[in-house]
Amino acid sequence: MNLIMFLQLTQGMIHFLTSPVLIFPNMLTEFSRIITILGPILNSFWIGELPVIALLSVIRIFLFTKIHSSNKIGNPVKIILFLIVLWVLFLILAGCYTRNMIMTPPTWSYDFSVPYAQLFDTLEIGLSFPCLLISYLSYLTICYLIYGTQSIQTSAKSRKNELAILLQFTFIIIYTSFVVIMWHPILIPMMSFIDMNKTRNQAIMNGLWIFDSYVNPIMMLIFNKSIRDDVFIMLKSGGKKNISPVTVTAFSHGPN
Repeated sequence: MNLIMFLQLTQGMIHFLTSPVLIFPNMLTEFSRIITILGPILNSFWIGELPVIALLSVIRIFLFTKIHSSNKIGNPVKIILFLIVLWVLFLILAGCYTRNMIMTPPTWSYDFSVPYAQLFDTLEIGLSFPCLLISYLSYLTICYLIYGTQSIQTSAKSRKNELAILLQFTFIIIYTSFVVIMWHPILIPMMSFIDMNKTRNQAIMNGLWIFDSYVNPIMMLIFNKSIRDDVFIMLKSGGKKNISPVTVTAFSHGPN
């Protein structure tokens, strides 16, 4: 399982484990220590997901254009991934120490009464949008290379695969950007009418965050025929029949 799927799966599991609190608020008191640990992990994995997405998008350009082989870009990628992992671990440790993430049903939020919570919130904003922009520009670049130049020879099947990936990626980027904006409506003046102090809006925000963990696999199922075929085969055979192995990237499956 690749890193991006691991980050999303962990977020989904934490959302699932803490969901009973929505029905039984007293659990916040009974399991306060556990929740104060799960909160920073959940938020840190969400933050760490975005630079990983951006990195994998840039790598795809290098591999697609064959400017560098996968072996040559391997070491720099490992270093960057190592730095991202260190950053995520730092966020987790800092969050657990300061307890800067609290669950106030129906959602999670920063506890701005603790030290440095505002700083971490600002860092999250400063990291989110550049990563999303880099990610999408990378895939637009690939589309330009496919359809706008004659220097790279691509088959019709390859162009179709890349277009499907772009559509998949476009939806994910728009959705993720919307979640970030909803989380920080003050960033966009025209969104200032959203009052995140209302319980209804908080519930919607939490639902959007939960669904974010499932957007990637759902989009892969919609836009990737080979994965759909394998899933249908598995369902028809009751999970007993072997299916062809697949290689899943951050947002796609298929030949480069």
